[in-house]
Amino acid sequence: MTNLWTLYGESVNREKPLPEHPNPLFRRDRYMTLNGIWDFAINRSSGRPVTMPKKIVVPFSVETPLSGIETNVKRTDYLHYRRKFHLSDEFLDGYVIIHFEAVDQICVRFP
Repeated sequence: MTNLWTLYGESVNREKPLPEHPNPLFRRDRYMTLNGIWDFAINRSSGRPVTMPKKIVVPFSVETPLSGIETNVKRTDYLHYRRKFHLSDEFLDGYVIIHFEAVDQICVRFP
């Protein structure tokens, strides 16, 4: 099958795709998008993988070419995403809310 690309798809910035705030109702003066390149692994275990050998572009679905993965997911598969980020001092003077809008099973913070 041949992928059809839009002008957006051909020119997407993999480091900062969709940099605008995803939901205007939740927009604040300070926000940081976590869209971009994440470490990725897919396997059949819910446990933390030893290695994360692939890179995925978030927020694109693992099945799509824009994600960089482009694979079918089975019901028995677990998808593992990892991203480290630093919060600047301007974020540390109040509450920090992190929204993961596409987590459909488990979201765990590992040290």
